[in-house]
Amino acid sequence: MNRLRKLCVTALMALSVTALFGAGTALASGFEADSYPATFNGTSEGAFILEGKAFSSTCELQKWSGTAEWTAESLEADSVSNATCWSSNAYPLQMNGCTFTYHSGAETGSGEYDGTFDIGPAGCGPIVLKTSRCEVTIGAQNGLDASFTNVGSGSNASIRVQAEATNLKLTQKPLVGSGCTSATIENGKWSGFWNVTGKDAGNQAVGVRVVDQVPVAIGIEGSESSEPAAQPRFVTEKYPASLMGDQGAAYEHVLTTAGGKSSCEVAQFDSEIAEPTTALPFSAQYSVCTVNQFAGGTVAMNGCVYELNVSNVGPPYAGTVDIVCPAGKSIELVSKLFSVKKCTTTIGSQSGLAGVTYRSGFGGAIGVTLDLKGIAYHQQAGTGIGACSTGDFTNGTYTGDIDVYAFH
Repeated sequence: MNRLRKLCVTALMALSVTALFGAGTALASGFEADSYPATFNGTSEGAFILEGKAFSSTCELQKWSGTAEWTAESLEADSVSNATCWSSNAYPLQMNGCTFTYHSGAETGSGEYDGTFDIGPAGCGPIVLKTSRCEVTIGAQNGLDASFTNVGSGSNASIRVQAEATNLKLTQKPLVGSGCTSATIENGKWSGFWNVTGKDAGNQAVGVRVVDQVPVAIGIEGSESSEPAAQPRFVTEKYPASLMGDQGAAYEHVLTTAGGKSSCEVAQFDSEIAEPTTALPFSAQYSVCTVNQFAGGTVAMNGCVYELNVSNVGPPYAGTVDIVCPAGKSIELVSKLFSVKKCTTTIGSQSGLAGVTYRSGFGGAIGVTLDLKGIAYHQQAGTGIGACSTGDFTNGTYTGDIDVYAFH
């Protein structure tokens, strides 16, 4: 989670409050680097083809670069070099200020994505290829077909981009002799491959890739009010969004009961948000646990979730936790010593557990601090030395901290 936290904080620090009201869309892929800021560098791989009406030219030696401060759905080239094109002789493909923007689109296979690229910005250029017989101009346009494939791993991870546009808009003008038709068409072709690599701020290689989810801004908006529409609620930049978090190295979660303290090295939390809401149900997974001071214990959620609620207070914001379990189910903690069961603790559904505070500015994460008291639970004694006492209790406490991130 350390890498995830670093990614999300970096990725979202530049987002503004006004960016937090995107329309609902499906989960989107995007372009990621191992560290930020990063420079993405694209180099044409072999030759690429430009085709018009009774016109074709083979081009090569084109490069582009673009910088990124965060993982994003689109990758924009800041500059694109001219290319050398061949039509009996060598001629320059003059970009004239036009660049590329890539959109990775939907995942079609493992590490493979079907997307598009744009030529822009609006009003740029146009791109010009002028041979001895023909002048071809290509203006700004969107939605040209492309595909993206992740290649390699680690700092050598790269992206292979295949331009496969058959809907290229261009204009042809004859200059002299035959071999060029005067036409404005919408079915021109731009096809070829580009290899995209990454560099960090120190010009060292970093891995780049397409990922199937992009971090988006998350926060709490609103304030204490008698009007429900103005009251605090969880919001994200785009919907739907997946929410993820863990306790992190400095945020260990500890449950304290009559039987002792329980904690786990790994605690992960997941949820989803489809619209602004005052309640978020989080599933949890715990592993490598010490239960009632006995290492090797287990924690099973059995379908139970923690529902985080934001109350009508603040800012600063606060709330409660509900434990919601399927009928007949409960959270179960088991402590053992050399495979001998010492205690089974079960925690069933209950609501309104106070002691939640939120650290929220619009941006990379919502910080959640848990200081819950009065948790009801049942203990069932095991056997031997160290067995707990059997009984029902209401003195449980749960403390810990978590940063919740959103992905679209």
